Amino acid sequence: MSKYFFKPEFNNLSQGERLRFVRELRYMSKQNVAEFLELGGEKPTDSIDKYERNAREPQAERLEDLAELFDVSNYAIRRYNFVDPNEVIYYHMQEVK
Repeated sequence: MSKYFFKPEFNNLSQGERLRFVRELRYMSKQNVAEFLELGGEKPTDSIDKYERNAREPQAERLEDLAELFDVSNYAIRRYNFVDPNEVIYYHMQEVK
């Protein structure tokens, strides 16, 4: 199937899932993201894997870099507590921008 018709789907609203979603929406691999962030080591994609599995949370600076790379608002990928109704309302208010 052509990537032209590809549309990723959400499994949940966690930060990691939103990061995975927007990465796939932009047709980027984990390797592309690791190169942009200048991650080193034996397996530079490990950090990206951990972010997307919610095993690790990106620091504020890294989150800003990811938002810039994906061309989205910082609010679209920051961590929210969706159990708290105020967080849900705040998230939707930021979508309107």
